[in-house]
Amino acid sequence: MILTPKNWLSPQPALLGAAALCVLVVLPAATAGVASTAAASQAGANAKEPAGLKVVARRCLSCHNPEKKAGGLDLSTRAAATAGGLTAKDDPARNPLVRVVTTGKMPPTGKLPAEEIAALRAWARDGLLYPTAKLEARTSADEPLWSLAPVRRAPLPVSRFDRQARNPIDRFVFARLQAAGLQPSPPAGRLELLRRVTLDLTGLPPTPGEIDAFQADRAADAYEKVVDRLLASPAYGERWGQHWLDVVRYGESNGYEQNHLRANAWPYRDYVIRSLNEDKPYDRFVREQLAGDVLAKGDPAIDAATGFLVAGIHDTVGNGTEEGRRQQRANDLDDIVGTTAETFLGLTVGCAKCHDHKFDPIPQKDFYRLAAVFAGVRHGERRLGMGAAASADGAMRYREDFPPVTARFVRFTVQGTADGNEPCLDELEVYGTQGEANLALAAGGAKASASSLLPGYPMHQVQHLNDGKLGNDHSWISQERGKGWAQIELPQSVLLRRVVWSRDGGAVTRFRDRIPAVYSIQVSEDGAEWKTVVQRGDGGGTNEIRSGQAAYAGLFGDPEPIHLLRRGDVMQREAVVMPAALSRMPGFPGELGQEPAKLSDAQRRLALADWMVDPRNPLTARVIVNRLWHGHFGRGLVGTPSDFGHNGEKPSHPELLDFLAATLTADRGAQWEAGKGGEWVPRVEKASPASSTRWSGAGWSLKSMHRLIVTSATYRQSNAVTPQGEAVDAGNQLLWRMPLRRMEAEVVRDAVLSVSGKLDRRMGGGSYQLFKYRVVNVAIYETRDEFGPETWRRGVYRQNARAIRDDLLGTLDCPESSQRTPRRVSTTTALQALSLLNGSFMVQQAGFLAERVRNEAGSEPAAQAKQAFRLTFGREPRAEELVETVSLIRSEGLGDGKTGGLLALCRALLNANEFLYY
Repeated sequence: MILTPKNWLSPQPALLGAAALCVLVVLPAATAGVASTAAASQAGANAKEPAGLKVVARRCLSCHNPEKKAGGLDLSTRAAATAGGLTAKDDPARNPLVRVVTTGKMPPTGKLPAEEIAALRAWARDGLLYPTAKLEARTSADEPLWSLAPVRRAPLPVSRFDRQARNPIDRFVFARLQAAGLQPSPPAGRLELLRRVTLDLTGLPPTPGEIDAFQADRAADAYEKVVDRLLASPAYGERWGQHWLDVVRYGESNGYEQNHLRANAWPYRDYVIRSLNEDKPYDRFVREQLAGDVLAKGDPAIDAATGFLVAGIHDTVGNGTEEGRRQQRANDLDDIVGTTAETFLGLTVGCAKCHDHKFDPIPQKDFYRLAAVFAGVRHGERRLGMGAAASADGAMRYREDFPPVTARFVRFTVQGTADGNEPCLDELEVYGTQGEANLALAAGGAKASASSLLPGYPMHQVQHLNDGKLGNDHSWISQERGKGWAQIELPQSVLLRRVVWSRDGGAVTRFRDRIPAVYSIQVSEDGAEWKTVVQRGDGGGTNEIRSGQAAYAGLFGDPEPIHLLRRGDVMQREAVVMPAALSRMPGFPGELGQEPAKLSDAQRRLALADWMVDPRNPLTARVIVNRLWHGHFGRGLVGTPSDFGHNGEKPSHPELLDFLAATLTADRGAQWEAGKGGEWVPRVEKASPASSTRWSGAGWSLKSMHRLIVTSATYRQSNAVTPQGEAVDAGNQLLWRMPLRRMEAEVVRDAVLSVSGKLDRRMGGGSYQLFKYRVVNVAIYETRDEFGPETWRRGVYRQNARAIRDDLLGTLDCPESSQRTPRRVSTTTALQALSLLNGSFMVQQAGFLAERVRNEAGSEPAAQAKQAFRLTFGREPRAEELVETVSLIRSEGLGDGKTGGLLALCRALLNANEFLYY
């Protein structure tokens, strides 16, 4: 920092010449008394470095050193500092250094924190202690980073509130509250608690039946039984899968200029949801996403996990220059490295691409060491579960199974292609219930027809649909952009069960354009009346991932050499860098084997995955338990969930964070209890822990950690605000109450569909679209104002195109998937109220809700009002509410069969804070 007035920083050249004069106004001459204490000062400084000297090294020496000597001041030695005017006095406030930092004139980057100012004041008071050697400038990157220290099993603290504690979490929270002069809030009411935990764990509101059951259950473990039921629900994986997809920047289009849709990105999304529902151990979850193709052993459900690596944006525009091609590749690797580090380690390694990280202990070389790990990874689709054959040359063939049905005609209708061009099929195969023969072959008497044919190409003809020859050179192309149909007429009706279609299904796949993304398969006995047996893409499907299913899960090949780039410039290559992990983890080397240059692509990624979940790595467990805490409380114990570095926030409860991390990684069969001093003591008996001094290891089980968090007294607190809490801790960082939160965008939409009775609970498969899509070289997305049943699935299954946000979801702060979103913002705007009240989706669903209420409650207005409140708020209206709502219903004549008044009521209830907040 430069010890001169702020106006010295004026960019006008004429003022810069006066810099040396400015310091004379600020700094008085040195006093003789200082020199007499020099020897003693040096001796003291060498024994233990004062905190104030650390501040000088971090904040001042970058400008006030012998080379720059800004303002004529050099702070590298005591002699230079005193010669420049610094003094040591009984009254440190008279010291010019202390004075300018206290008033905020320096540093120019902003006023120092109070603790650093206090450290400088103490340093001046004690005589300006300096080391014997010259003081060198430092950055925070040179200082120990709290998150890299080993996870510590801190003893359970004691407070006067411990009788209210339900598990060890509360012991840590209550001790902090007591130290701050605060106390925990009373428990939440039953309805408030049930609604909170149901929305938290499943993203859906509790049904009236679930509410009644919980209210009636007076068993001591009634709440715990609810938690277990919710964790076992398939909706849990959908809810927490969305949290994960936010973090890893999952999207279903390429981004950049063309931004074409990725028709087969969804297998990764389904992998995440399925893994969470299975309670897959988190260490396994990490390893599969980095090297699932290696660990899959022919299992396509696991093979899809590497969609994590390529879930980000990718430039598909060809580039004719060497620099452009290098930059595109560098951008892809930057995205993979940055996402991997932030997701699993909570470190911004991407900031070391051009130079050593300015704040964290991450040298520039570490960025390129990690890039070398992923040097064999490229964007693209491949077939899942095919081992080494799952490469860019895999056959593009897709199998569709359906319940047996008797038919003679089979029609494959395309409503949309992945790139918007005319759809192309090279073969349409039909199979019956007897044997494995393709019944569609022309050689067997079947006839092919189509809606149209792209003229002028002999290799593209209708007869190629069933000639038995695979590959682009024997295919059919429609004449209509994005749509068309192809049909097979069998010699006679037969019991059918499967259709297989392919785009370029030969031994070597050369073409990946024109692929049907939205399509249906219909069958008919007479060619006049048709029955749909398969619907894919828009509306999704329910089929499981099969061997041969194409997925945007990355292509893997021989690693390319990775050079360290001078200043990140792709045209300034320096030495080749070997694959490795981070180099400055205390006591935990980052090398990935004895001969890293000989590691294959698969070996590199698997070695890094093992390094991530190694017990010596303190970051992986800390980061994930903090993400869980963030999801439940709206704020993590570390408020920056993907930045555990010096620029991120320090943990509000560091001992609690480490307790959770240690519990996550402890063996699942391990039982612990607090000893006399609160220390961890293994328990011999295997009884289930049910007190604030007993707990079990989670064995990397995320569901176990969810259960521990949501059964704590801290989580069960009321969200009521108290004057004392607001005065002492307005931000509620000490958790003296449970924060009140608004539902996230997708949860609002899901909850509306749930209460209206229209939520389609089908899981998995292709995504539905909340937009209109077409391609004219680049992708064109248009607003959709009509939402049919194919869009009534949960929000996690929507096709999440980049730079495109639905009117309702975007208004409610749904993040844009081009960027990693470890925490969502929650704004309050007038546009939100207007969208919730007048948006076409909300008006439509309010109508369905009114219809449901009328069907379930009958025509009597009071009964309708009570049912509408039960469905939306989980309770019946209060007396005054009942009078007003009945009046509203009757004013519109609902009693004689009209819906106007009830519709108005339903629109109002869906807009109420009581519905939107929990």
